[in-house]
Amino acid sequence: MMPKRIARFVKDRSGVTGIEYGFIALLVAVGIVASVTILGDSVSATYTTVAASLPDQG
Repeated sequence: MMPKRIARFVKDRSGVTGIEYGFIALLVAVGIVASVTILGDSVSATYTTVAASLPDQG
């Protein structure tokens, strides 16, 4: 009885799709974090430059 259950569990591929979707979501999240990290400093520097070039309204 037990060897049949083990064999059926090993042959079952229904959970593979869920794991693959999890890996895809992980890769997308890592890409987003990397992009924000890389572009964050550049965007911040651009806003600082624009703010410094505007006339003071005080």
